[in-house]
Amino acid sequence: MRDVVIAIPDEQKVQADLLPLAARAEQLVVTTLEEHGYAQEYLKEVAQAERAVKQLFEDPKQAAFTAHRSICDAEHKLLDPLKRARQVVTKAIVTYEDIERQRALEEQRPRVEPVRALRLGQPQVPIMYRVERAAEDADWRHAIHALRSRSGSTLTAKPPRRCGELRRPR
Repeated sequence: MRDVVIAIPDEQKVQADLLPLAARAEQLVVTTLEEHGYAQEYLKEVAQAERAVKQLFEDPKQAAFTAHRSICDAEHKLLDPLKRARQVVTKAIVTYEDIERQRALEEQRPRVEPVRALRLGQPQVPIMYRVERAAEDADWRHAIHALRSRSGSTLTAKPPRRCGELRRPR
């Protein structure tokens, strides 16, 4: 670890020089043209003192800023690989959870046994796709028709309560 030493000016010495200047402001009254001129000269002295104080603290502030920047850069250099690792693992976890969620949904879907399709040697995927697609659309008549026309089996899921009622997913 690198040590950085920042020298802060002695505030008490500076304050001792500036207190009399600041105290004069409380006693200043402007009622005449002469006092107005004196007040303007006083403002020039105050502005000069402000510039001197800012100049006095400029170098320590710049050193502190540079030190802070280098500290933050070092911190980011160490944290960036950890952030990337977190993102990779989080992505893997989310992918796993999505797959598991999809698997659970598939297990909840009604099972269809395409016996006739197996006997005839027809592939199962297109039949299942048509049945699942029709069932997802809640068009039970098409799902049953697809099952009966291809496999000779019936749908095991419960149809809607009222005849002709179709429920569309939102």
